[in-house]
Amino acid sequence: MLILDRWRTNAILAQEHLEFLIGGEWLPLISLKTDVENGAWREIENMQLDRPVLSFANADLATSKARLSMNVLGGLIKEYRQSPGSAQPELINYSFMDPLTAPTVRMDIWLKETGDGLVSEEGVVILDLSNGMGYTFEATGWEEMNQKLGAAIHKYFKEKWPKDKQVWELNVLKPVEGELNPARFRVRTHPLKGAKELSQVSEEEVPEGAIYVGISFSPSVVGNFPDNNSDIPYYLFEPRDSSDAPYSMGIMLSNEAWVQQVLVKRITAMPEFSGLEYKLEPDVSGFYREMTFDASIFNIPTEDIDYGQEPGYTEGGWTYSYQYHSGLSFNDVKIYIKFSNGKISMGVAVDTPVHFECTFLSWGSVWTTADRPGRVKINFKKDYPVKLLENGSLRVEAGAVVEEADITTDVESGFNMGAEYYVLTKCKNAFIDPIRATFRSMTSALDKAGIEVDVFRLNGLIFRSEDVATPRDGEFADDFALMGDLTPKYALALTPFEKTIVSGDTFKYDDLPEDLGEVVWTLRALPNESSEKLGTIVKGLYTPPSASEIEGAYKRVIVTATAGDKQSSALVTVVPASISIYPYFLVAQFDPDKEDVPTPRYLLVGGDIKNDLTWSMAAGSKGSQREPMDGDGLDIPEGKNVRVYLSPKRAPGEPGEVEALVHLDRVEVSAGGLKQSIDIILPWSTASGSIKAVQAEHGGKSIVKLELWYFDAEYGEEVSLEPAETKWAVLRGEGTIDSSTGYYEIQDSEGPYIIVASRERVNARNPIWSYSVIVLTNTAKRAIAVESNEGRSDHGR
Repeated sequence: MLILDRWRTNAILAQEHLEFLIGGEWLPLISLKTDVENGAWREIENMQLDRPVLSFANADLATSKARLSMNVLGGLIKEYRQSPGSAQPELINYSFMDPLTAPTVRMDIWLKETGDGLVSEEGVVILDLSNGMGYTFEATGWEEMNQKLGAAIHKYFKEKWPKDKQVWELNVLKPVEGELNPARFRVRTHPLKGAKELSQVSEEEVPEGAIYVGISFSPSVVGNFPDNNSDIPYYLFEPRDSSDAPYSMGIMLSNEAWVQQVLVKRITAMPEFSGLEYKLEPDVSGFYREMTFDASIFNIPTEDIDYGQEPGYTEGGWTYSYQYHSGLSFNDVKIYIKFSNGKISMGVAVDTPVHFECTFLSWGSVWTTADRPGRVKINFKKDYPVKLLENGSLRVEAGAVVEEADITTDVESGFNMGAEYYVLTKCKNAFIDPIRATFRSMTSALDKAGIEVDVFRLNGLIFRSEDVATPRDGEFADDFALMGDLTPKYALALTPFEKTIVSGDTFKYDDLPEDLGEVVWTLRALPNESSEKLGTIVKGLYTPPSASEIEGAYKRVIVTATAGDKQSSALVTVVPASISIYPYFLVAQFDPDKEDVPTPRYLLVGGDIKNDLTWSMAAGSKGSQREPMDGDGLDIPEGKNVRVYLSPKRAPGEPGEVEALVHLDRVEVSAGGLKQSIDIILPWSTASGSIKAVQAEHGGKSIVKLELWYFDAEYGEEVSLEPAETKWAVLRGEGTIDSSTGYYEIQDSEGPYIIVASRERVNARNPIWSYSVIVLTNTAKRAIAVESNEGRSDHGR
């Protein structure tokens, strides 16, 4: 089991997002349409998503949740509404998305429902996303609507996405012979509070949590986690010395995994052990502590051996000619490798009764046979301590050799000195020498093998980087536990890893080690993005391209510093303007001024680079804005600079004029002398007509032809009013409307849309009227003006 501190894991995964961003886009551009409420729908055009950032969103065994967060880099969101009986849809929300204010798509992965993570035969670590997913899209202030938009994106993925793309590739952990090669894994999160024997936790520790990655080295056998947090201990153990920093990672290897997946595979792969039959079974405690081999590898004499006559040795007229039989079999020899207490022991053990026969010739004519009991005792052993290395590997090191061998006989029961001499000198070596030679061959092979196992490679199931953790302590009994710290090591690191700057500024990468020597700086574009106009970098000082050289809402550049064999990269996102807004406009309801109806409120988002944003209402506005408060009931996006717009009570303007029917509020967002505004349309009554707009060329100029239409219930058709029958107002736009023709002349300084309103001139009780937001053609080439103290500038998207 791999054990990781949740907070630090999320921090490292965020860094890795940058380091591996250069791998290209994860998804193609997304365009879709979805209904969000009665008579309304949203259209998303050309939304570009960044590669996801993986994080773990909670700490609970039963509801463990991972999250893939994808920042929106660009695109357009439009919301329409169509009134019953009207053929003209009404644009009620319009928002460009850019890196400063863009929403985030979040894919929640319910780890219990998602199933097992898999490691392919090629070592690709895969988390299947086809089940257990929930999508949210922070595009509005309303949670229900965000969920609907998220569901639409989810549906898009399921229907438009190839099946092989519905998995998330965590890493590639190429299988290595003799290493720990995972086949399946399960991920859960666990809280510090509520874990077994840890119910008393301080308030500061309550949010803490751990990530557990249960690992199986077999594709067919996998364990499981309980649902109750109190059923297992909290596995981020405390250091023995309370003054030491807490551990933030650990790896626990079961005795079975360590023995079967590492040692046995390594040992049986050696030529000296290859092909040998062996037995490995758990003991009564369930631990694999001993591996035994077939003893037939030893050349042990088990048949009668004739040592011949020994001339010149006589005693009392006796001449001896010896034959010997031991009664020893292969079954009496035990060849073993033991695993326990942090060491490996290889040995040969023999301790068995035998019998010896000695036949001798008396006076050259009488043969006499003596049969006497004996015992063979042999104990050859060599220990191999297992040592934890600084890199998190385990290494098997050679220790001392112990050799004990002896053969004894019952000499007092009748063997004379000659027989005893020959049994103990001639026969003893015939047993022991071949056993010793084979034992030394096997231990020599183990010495040369240099078994070293990279335990830390198991971090590759979650992390792509290699240097994400540092070992500190290890405990090795039957199971193995390693505890350490999630502390990524960077010999050369550019900080920050991700930076957003505005055209016209520069940024300097400082704080590099002084002993690096010469540092070579390079710039490159991300895959599938333009490699032109990247800016320049000299000695770590980056100068971005100008605003006019940036196509679209941003320019992303990878900055790389290389010093010898060390290299580090960082991502710079260049935007044309230092402030941004979201949305550009919306349609709001006025405050009905009823006790049981809350004041309508709307979420506004601003983004900036240099300074804190200043929010204010433009002159003539009737609503107000403030920071979010508890009870607003809004879905507040994470990490954004937001305000809440509060609608005013109904306050029509001069009777008979357009302002009696509709009003335009404006929320101004400024920073560093630059300013943008969010338009908020407030209809004082329900529109009874519709505005039709057609863009055209007239007299060599670009115009919008405007007409006010209404539905004639008597004839069952839509009818247009003549220009002389209407009054017009430009709520937003640089041009004016010719009252005689209804033509609006488009100015060069226009933004991507204009807002107009119209009413019939007859001062009826319920006049025909309407308003319209008209998106101008070539929107992508138009700029949203950013006002400066001196007037307007060309900064924009």
